[in-house]
Formats: sequence, C-alpha cells, structure tokens
Amino acid sequence: LTQQRPSIRLLWQISPFGAVAMAMAGASLGTFLGLAPVFAQRIGFSPSEIAYLMAAATLGALALQFPIGALSDRIDRRWVCISVALTATLTLAYLSRVEAQGFAASLAIAALIGGLLLPTISVVVAHINDRAPADSLLAASGGIVLMQGIGAAAGPFIGGAAMDAFGPTGLLMTLSAAQAVMVLFAVFRLMVN
Repeated sequence: LTQQRPSIRLLWQISPFGAVAMAMAGASLGTFLGLAPVFAQRIGFSPSEIAYLMAAATLGALALQFPIGALSDRIDRRWVCISVALTATLTLAYLSRVEAQGFAASLAIAALIGGLLLPTISVVVAHINDRAPADSLLAASGGIVLMQGIGAAAGPFIGGAAMDAFGPTGLLMTLSAAQAVMVLFAVFRLMVN
C-alpha cells in the first residue's frame, strides 16, 4: 500500500472529533506536566512533596488506563472520552473553587487528575485508527502527533497566563476549559454524525 504523507487536513477528514480531541488532550497534558509543579510550589508544597504529587499523577494514569481502555473497546470511544473529560471538567472546576487541600488529599487528587487526563490520548488514537483507511494510517498518525504537539505547546502558555491572572487556580481553570471543549465538541459530533 502507498502511504500518504502526515496531514492535519486528512486527520480532520477521517475524524474531526479526533483532531480536536488530540489538540485538547495535548493541551491538557502539556499544561499539567509543565505547570503542576509550579502550582504545587505556589500553594506551599516542598520539592519532595511536589515529586510525590507528580508520581501520584503518573500512577493514577497507569491505574485508570486499563479500565478506561477496556471500556472503550466495548462502547463508542467518543462516549468514553465524553465521560472521562466531563468528569475531569467537573473535578477541576470544583477544585478551582475550594481551599487548598492537605498533602494526603492532594496525592489522591493528583492521582485522579492524572488518571483522567492521560488515558484519553490512547482512547482518541484508537478512535482515529478505527476510522482511518489502511493507506491513511501514516498520515493520520502524523496528524495525531502534530495536533497533540500544537496543543502541548499552546496549553502551558495559556495556563501560565491564567495563573498570572487568577493565581494558582488558573491552572485548574485552564485544564477544566480544555476538557470542556473536548466534551462539547464530542457531543456536537455525535449529534451531526
């Protein structure tokens, strides 16, 4: 088979939801990984506590990747993305309005946030691969990497600006907004397709 060149346009033709979701997932992950340590430092955690928080987020992602992936093999992957992103949106929006948590609670929250943000990427990739013709897999994969990269590059800039404007909770607001965009666009695509 002759493969096509990597293309965001082709990715959009294969799955508009996949293109937008990869950008938002990249923005969420890039923002979280880039700014969560800054957030934690600004609310008073020590360097060792920050390291534990980031490790908890990674472990949460590892733990939730399997059940989320298994669920996405049984039902429409877009519904899985909607459910996970909506849970993330509401969790992050709630956290942006509450007082700082203790360290133990923060570990659990970090694990939950990591578990909600990271596995979405795998589900979206699987959704795109389900829809891509065999001769378009390379082009789709290149589009996936480009959209995730665009999101991952833009997210920390937006998150940093939000933290400057609103304080540490600007990070949570940015993540919540990115996840909300994913939810709204997924619902729109389900309605038209």
